[in-house]
Amino acid sequence: MSLRLSSESSLEPIRVTYQVIENLVRRLQLYKKRVDRYLKHLKPYVENARVVVDIGCGSGEFSKALDDGKRLIIALDIKISALEGVRSTSIERVCANAHYLPLRENSIDCVLSLLLIEHLQKPREHIEELYRVVKSRGVVILQLPNLQYLIEPHTKWPLLWFMPKKFQSVILKDLNKHVNMNVTVRYALTLFTKAKFTLKKEVRIYHLKIMKLFLIAPAYIFIFQSVKSSK
Repeated sequence: MSLRLSSESSLEPIRVTYQVIENLVRRLQLYKKRVDRYLKHLKPYVENARVVVDIGCGSGEFSKALDDGKRLIIALDIKISALEGVRSTSIERVCANAHYLPLRENSIDCVLSLLLIEHLQKPREHIEELYRVVKSRGVVILQLPNLQYLIEPHTKWPLLWFMPKKFQSVILKDLNKHVNMNVTVRYALTLFTKAKFTLKKEVRIYHLKIMKLFLIAPAYIFIFQSVKSSK
């Protein structure tokens, strides 16, 4: 396939393919089921936390679902427009950059980084900030789609990760998707290890039963713990 996809007619099949698959996903309610599935794995770690930060919260689906009045939840997003729909006496809204968190060191019991890290240009800085703000023995819950999956989850393009970088850029730009294709599962795990996090649990997420037939999962949830030496 040529990389010279510059004309509207050349790009149209990309948009049509994406829209067809996206409509199917919504008809099957896979996005709603995804939230419910993630919450099942999050809640046991949030239950005993006094302060929870939902970084890159977007419309606040997870913040609102975890809001039972028992803890302070900080819904943090770089877009102030996204925070307008997050309203609760137990949720504090903060507009900030995930690379520079306006939070004190060792102040947070549980951090959620969901549907986020693959959209960041500097994931290492984000992870270092997570380590800074979380308490010793605090928990960081990372959700990460598998960009190397058979169908790339954001663009719905088959085997996109294996395509030339220029081709990836064309697809991402045309569909207005801001995805850092370098953030593979292995790369993310390496960054967390270098930041001195300990991996406590790995959960493979399958959105459809048929996906279990393949060796790799389309998405993961990782539970990390921060153990810091006292000075």
